[in-house]
Amino acid sequence: MRLQGGQRQPGLAIAGIAASLCLTACPGGPSEEDLNRSRTEYDLGVGLYSENNIAGAFQHLQESIRLDPENVEAHTVLGTLHMLRGENDQAESHLRTAIATNERLGAAGLPALTPDAYNTLGVLYINAHRYEDAVTALRSATGDLMNRTPHLGWGNLGWVYYEMRDYPHSLEALQQAVRLQPQFCNGWFRMGQVFFAQGQLTVDGQPGGDPEGFAHADEALTHALEVDRPECAALQDAWLLRGEARARLGRRDEAVQDFERCVELDANTEAGRTCARLLSP
Repeated sequence: MRLQGGQRQPGLAIAGIAASLCLTACPGGPSEEDLNRSRTEYDLGVGLYSENNIAGAFQHLQESIRLDPENVEAHTVLGTLHMLRGENDQAESHLRTAIATNERLGAAGLPALTPDAYNTLGVLYINAHRYEDAVTALRSATGDLMNRTPHLGWGNLGWVYYEMRDYPHSLEALQQAVRLQPQFCNGWFRMGQVFFAQGQLTVDGQPGGDPEGFAHADEALTHALEVDRPECAALQDAWLLRGEARARLGRRDEAVQDFERCVELDANTEAGRTCARLLSP
């Protein structure tokens, strides 16, 4: 399960964890039967989660860990589910257990899962406003050669630096993210956020207006919205922010079109209500 930062709320995108290695039972540890049953319970839990049966997913994942306390995948997914429910302490415990267990297993473990767990842990820390901890976790994710989706870690690193108002480091991370995966629309969106924020500052950091920043924001947000994936064209916050950037650049008609598209997507979200207000005379 791999996570990337969403828009202004967690908005997390989730992908499946690769199939695990079958670890043989060791003296004093789970039997071969328990290992196999743990794997089955894990598969059932992930399947139920994909069907949005969260309660059932929790039950099977917890049983998976009872049968095999070193089931790294089950700890990782259970940590993710706890995070999505706002249960940060439980989430951190499972994710830390997954990382420590995987490192202890060494060559017999699932090395490609360690950066996934670090990436998820980084998102958890961002949502908890533990930004320094998030940077540490995400640096571990992006620096791991076994990371199968490094653009997600770089994107989340750009996100946390944005939250810290460290715009140069944020841009550096986000540019790396879209270099690795040009179709990463959330990376382009967050880059648009950074450029827009820079456009609101003068050289000395005081409120002002830098048209160049708004122009760069417009360009990055256009990249995000033009990625050929349905979820990218549906990035409501990107339509809102591009409309605001274009309004700052004096391109009123284009801004109106963006705000109208934003409202069409969903008039009842925070972004939709903001767009509707901006369209009002």
